[in-house]
Amino acid sequence: MALEDIDLPRQGTHGHTPGERLQAALAWAVSGTSKAASDLCGIPASTIRDWAQQEYWPALVAEARQLKNDELDGKLTNILDLCTELLTKRLRAALDDPDVARGIRDAAIVAGIAHDKRALLRGDPTSRTERVSANDRLAKLKDEFAGLMQARADKAAVKTQH
Repeated sequence: MALEDIDLPRQGTHGHTPGERLQAALAWAVSGTSKAASDLCGIPASTIRDWAQQEYWPALVAEARQLKNDELDGKLTNILDLCTELLTKRLRAALDDPDVARGIRDAAIVAGIAHDKRALLRGDPTSRTERVSANDRLAKLKDEFAGLMQARADKAAVKTQH
């Protein structure tokens, strides 16, 4: 959804533009109170409280959060790009001189964290789980049990030979 898609009434705006109302919604979403939002965006707390009671407010807050998430996604992608470039340079240099490998670990950690945070922000999976059917698990247990029994039989055979 975009700001243009939100049905913002012309009345009750207290003279503020849709962009200013969006800024107030973002300040309110970040701070949690109309007073703190007022301090952040400069719009009176009473005006923000009035807007927060309006039908359009949840959509405006959702749009503000989405815009902020998009901004953070871009920043995290930039960090990831910078770390990847640094890692590439350091790894190439380390092939020629192992002493150059300093800093690779730290850059890899920063890149990994930035990647995970960006994935969370995007709603992408952050881990992978393998699903195994009940039949596959039973077959694996059967094979393990057969192996244990064979080992036991081999051990008993060795004892009888001595």
